[in-house]
Amino acid sequence: MPATAEDFAKLRSDVTRKVLATDIAGDEKRVADTPGDDQAHNALGVGYFQMGRVNEGLAQFREAVKLAPKNARRISTSR
Repeated sequence: MPATAEDFAKLRSDVTRKVLATDIAGDEKRVADTPGDDQAHNALGVGYFQMGRVNEGLAQFREAVKLAPKNARRISTSR
């Protein structure tokens, strides 16, 4: 159990990063398996953004819009 608020915040951050890394791995597999799926690219872009990998996230959002320009309004930076 965390001893201080700082310890708790670090633990929470570590757990969040591990969860996001797992989500990203799944999203990367989904993109590899279905490269024409705009929502797969969007989901991967969100994961990258949340991990601070902004340039990679933007590339995924651009690919999502390229694949489905009519869905561009659905592209999101949050899950």
